[in-house]
Amino acid sequence: MVKFAERSGRWSRASKIALGIIILYLLITVLVYSGVIAQQWDHASKDTWATPNYDHWLGTNRIGQDILDRALYGVMTAMTIGFGVAVISVFFGSLVGAVAAYYRDSITDKMAQFVMNLIDAFPFYLLVILLVNFLDGISYSSILAMVICFWTTSARVIRNEIIRLNETEFIKIARLLRLSAFRRIVLHMLPNLRYLLLVQFVIVFVVAIKTEVVLSFLGLGTTSGVSWGVMVAESVTDIGAGHPYNLIVATAALFMLVLAFNILLHKNWVRLR
Repeated sequence: MVKFAERSGRWSRASKIALGIIILYLLITVLVYSGVIAQQWDHASKDTWATPNYDHWLGTNRIGQDILDRALYGVMTAMTIGFGVAVISVFFGSLVGAVAAYYRDSITDKMAQFVMNLIDAFPFYLLVILLVNFLDGISYSSILAMVICFWTTSARVIRNEIIRLNETEFIKIARLLRLSAFRRIVLHMLPNLRYLLLVQFVIVFVVAIKTEVVLSFLGLGTTSGVSWGVMVAESVTDIGAGHPYNLIVATAALFMLVLAFNILLHKNWVRLR
């Protein structure tokens, strides 16, 4: 049975481990970004397809690049893209949802819902791939494509919740006090939506990371560095030669991060509310 925080007053062991993994990934991101570690991720050597050894703890790929360095650099790629897509998607989606709720049943609301339905009608990965190709040549095209696909869920959630809150007693009192719609939403509604915004952020963050891996595997993802998707794509050749380390390391890194977020969110859902 799940031990929620409010029952025991403490974080469960699983939550602590999950939080520790996330903090570790954040620390790796900072160290890579500051140039302390994994700066030789693209350095090729003569030691090709090496098994784990003292010089290369997780082995090398087919052109002698260190798999550990590439995996650590992939952490920064995943965290950066996930954070960027989540922040922009949740912010834009919340803004659209709040405006749609304020102008409920108006042409503005109907247009917003039409656009959301239109976007959601497309198969998810197919739409992302089409947008990435359409935006080819634009900086951060994969991030922009994911934002276009991801904001709709946040917009729907915030719209429905604001409509619900608009009928509560404290909002009716705020209207009687002649508070503006902006103040009612910002000062009274959004604080009650913080848990939904946080949940939406985590969900989009995780989905964005997994989507980037798929795009990179297809050759449509990051071009300025290396990601776990690139490593998985490389492993197609490596596995044929009997060297599965690229695949194992990349998938394990992705699995641990996604699992940590899922555990942290699931174990502490009630605490967020």
